[in-house]
Amino acid sequence: MLAHAFRFVERVRFRVGEGNLRSRQAMEKIGGVARQELRERPPMGPHVIYEITKDNFAANPYWRD
Repeated sequence: MLAHAFRFVERVRFRVGEGNLRSRQAMEKIGGVARQELRERPPMGPHVIYEITKDNFAANPYWRD
């Protein structure tokens, strides 16, 4: 899905719940960088914004065969 997205955009952002540690770890594993800590957005509650850029995605060994 990210490979397809990067055909059209330079960066992808994800909202991850503050307390969702598994998803936060997964985001970091695939090259996501926390850009904004703890944003309130009712009714979702506090979350962290993660960003993956096209360059980070291409350089991440997780995506290589």
